[in-house]
Amino acid sequence: MTKETYSTQRLDHLGIVTGICQQISLIEQIDACVGVTGRKVSVGEAVQAMVLNALGFVGRALYLTPEFFGNKPIDLLIREGLTAEDFNDDSMGRALDMLYQAGITEVFACVASHALDVFGIEYDLVHLDNTSFSLEGDYSKPSEDPKAVRITHGFRFLKDPMFFASGLFLEKPERIMALLMVMGLSLLVYALAEKALRTELVQRDESIPNQVGKPTQCPTMRRIFQVFEGIDVLLIQHPLGIQRQVLNLKPIHLHVLDLLGPEVRKCYILDG
Repeated sequence: MTKETYSTQRLDHLGIVTGICQQISLIEQIDACVGVTGRKVSVGEAVQAMVLNALGFVGRALYLTPEFFGNKPIDLLIREGLTAEDFNDDSMGRALDMLYQAGITEVFACVASHALDVFGIEYDLVHLDNTSFSLEGDYSKPSEDPKAVRITHGFRFLKDPMFFASGLFLEKPERIMALLMVMGLSLLVYALAEKALRTELVQRDESIPNQVGKPTQCPTMRRIFQVFEGIDVLLIQHPLGIQRQVLNLKPIHLHVLDLLGPEVRKCYILDG
């Protein structure tokens, strides 16, 4: 009789990142812009992997992406059929080449405008300032429309030199420019997640505790990411297949996941 075997994978807050990427169809939007490539890992999938790496807050350089995904549930975060080694420096570098060839400004504008439409955010112009990692646009002022928002942030983790270490896949200036665009997309995903959570809290007249335990309707997503540290996926392998269970979900996690919606809940193997 074959015994069951057990293993775990680290999920943490990355399910939130993937859920937002799925809401804005990040992979599909980028692949539509780039076109058919015949790659095992599509350019859109490579970009989503980079966004997950950038928002992972672990300080790993992008050329160490296989190491980053070594203990992650890739089937939940990107898709089934991929392994950590599929995200090697050659694969990621060639994806950046194709992004640049497709036009990084055009690709960013396509993804960002679609994302803002999905979240009901009004805008007149979307612009990526690669020199300061800020996403700016000519948005309506909040006083004119409560649904409007100006998404402008700067994050030190996106400026960390670790992300620009001298890996072979960054040997071309074109790749660095494409990577800067990916960092802008990371910022966009972060800001959309934060806005979605705050909007739902206000609309439901609910709150969640901040770092000192006081109720707030304006949590930062960085704080939420910290709260989700320690969320694992348990894999139970037996003769009939593999069962998965997400571990360490507490009421605060379930509340946040309910606020963020079905796409995010699905990444934590919860019913939508």
